Amino acid sequence: LYDGYYDEIDRDYALRLYRKTGFYPYSENGARFQAKIIGVNDIGQLILEKQDGDQKSYHFKEVEFLIET
Repeated sequence: LYDGYYDEIDRDYALRLYRKTGFYPYSENGARFQAKIIGVNDIGQLILEKQDGDQKSYHFKEVEFLIET
């Protein structure tokens, strides 16, 4: 009955992530860095890739998206 249903939800969610393409400013414990969104893993962590290629997964509120004015 649910064959592929959750895969479809995951794909749709990934397509709608805010600023999914390109590098943007983030902050982790006050340390600023540029990263791009790779996706979200099976337990809901946001996966970011820094400009040096390093990837890291973050739980809710472990990383902050910065809006520069």
